[in-house]
Amino acid sequence: MFGSAIQKHQDERALMEIQQGPNETLKTYQKRYNDILLTKPEVKNKVAYMAFYRRLTYGKLKKALILETPLSKDELTTRARQYVELEELKSKEGKTKDLKDMLRKRGRSKSPRKAPVWDIIQWDRGKS
Repeated sequence: MFGSAIQKHQDERALMEIQQGPNETLKTYQKRYNDILLTKPEVKNKVAYMAFYRRLTYGKLKKALILETPLSKDELTTRARQYVELEELKSKEGKTKDLKDMLRKRGRSKSPRKAPVWDIIQWDRGKS
């Protein structure tokens, strides 16, 4: 009986020791957490949630977890995976926007270049 209690405590401690680094993405943190969680199926839902939540850096996922606590380990991992996918989508959109800005600066933009307001005012004065 005591051996199983000690093993349970060690499993919980292993989860509690995982921490998201200051520059670590949510994806890598979640992967490290899930790798350990999968080897510890006997860890209770509440302990799994607290271990993930306490060591998570502040962000949108942490705010969402404050507002609505997941009821199971599966729900926690599903929600974390959804936020990972959202981060990746935003990252891809940001890269696309950066490329468009770079092309615009090089003069390769398809949108017509607007004349400076001062040139329009000078042209308008010359007409009258």
